[in-house]
Amino acid sequence: MEKGIPEDDPRNAAVIADFVGDNVGDVAGMGADLFESYVDSIIATMALCMMAFTATMLNPLVPNTETAYFLPMMVAAGGIIASIIGVFLVRVGEKPEMGALLNALRRGTFSASILAAVFAFLAVYFLKADIGVFWAILAGLVAGVLIGESTNYFTSYAYSPTKRVSQSSQTGSATTITSGFANGLMSTFPPVILVAVAILIAYHFAGMYGVAIAGIGMLSTLGITD
Repeated sequence: MEKGIPEDDPRNAAVIADFVGDNVGDVAGMGADLFESYVDSIIATMALCMMAFTATMLNPLVPNTETAYFLPMMVAAGGIIASIIGVFLVRVGEKPEMGALLNALRRGTFSASILAAVFAFLAVYFLKADIGVFWAILAGLVAGVLIGESTNYFTSYAYSPTKRVSQSSQTGSATTITSGFANGLMSTFPPVILVAVAILIAYHFAGMYGVAIAGIGMLSTLGITD
């Protein structure tokens, strides 16, 4: 660091390189990874449709193969529109506190999720699919929202897990590492349980097709939750 130059000053070449790396890895890289996961879930659901119809497994759920193929794309499209609307609903003041920021993000996420559920219901209704397919989508969507809330709880400084890690640093680096590692292990428990419950609900209402399309429901609001 050059003398007299602030930490993030653009006159420092290392700062420019650091920002480029952050944008490539954290923005472009994460976006590409999430996009790949989303598209893969859609393709997997459509591929499952072909095999399921061959085995006459989807006949009680959807009237024809076109509906089974088209429904995942309709759910994804509705999620994109809902995410765009949700982004515009995120509003904070000029000097927001952490709690206000979290509430604003939560408002946008919940609004997008509700709109995505409405779009999914309309898609199921107009494509004349079984209502069980909608419940499977809703199970995935709710699980996705709750997983986001769980992640927020374990990583935001507004809640006790992160504060406990911060307080443990007063007694040395060993306790900080141990506390952080313990919280990290605990943070994996809610998502695992939520995914398992969503799978069971989706399978109950729509079989394997429900499990596949529940994954699309879970990812449908990636535009605002990533």
